[in-house]
Amino acid sequence: NVEWLMAGLDETPHFLGWHFFRREAWSFPPGLIRSYVDPLGTSVGYTDSIPGLAFVCKLFAAFLPDPFQYSGPWMFVCHSLQAAFGYLLMGTVCQHRWVQLLAGLFFLVSPVMIFRTFHIALASHWLLVASLWCYYRPVHRHALQHYRLWWAGLVGIAGLVHPYLGIMVLAFAGASIARESLVSYHLPVVDGAR
Repeated sequence: NVEWLMAGLDETPHFLGWHFFRREAWSFPPGLIRSYVDPLGTSVGYTDSIPGLAFVCKLFAAFLPDPFQYSGPWMFVCHSLQAAFGYLLMGTVCQHRWVQLLAGLFFLVSPVMIFRTFHIALASHWLLVASLWCYYRPVHRHALQHYRLWWAGLVGIAGLVHPYLGIMVLAFAGASIARESLVSYHLPVVDGAR
């Protein structure tokens, strides 16, 4: 169902960006859409169509129905991960499962999250909550390499969702890795650390 995406708000250009990109031939630079904003053209990144998902879906475009939208499933994923990382973030300061669950629900219904519903890419606040969780969670001395890989993956995902989120997650990663580098010789061995 794409009718809800054609209401004329932010979600319409996001859907149209994907819709035009799907029909565009693969070209260089990647993401170029010559037929959208004719005659200038544009990039799928400038349409806020979640470029990472647009590229993956374009690979399978021949098998997808027409029209096809991934905005609804992405919003479901965003809300689910927002609650999950809210739960995990609260777990860094409180071990009571009910309090963690309540915190996850608060993150799920936060006004900022609700008001971003029609801006599909910027509704990915779970990336920021995941960054906070990664920053505050206890780290094993022997798990520092995995910790850095986690940050690299999170920054990469955020960059493929929206540049604003990519820059914010990169700032969290930089602060976290700088802190870890400065105090890594003092890191305790934490039993049961996430």
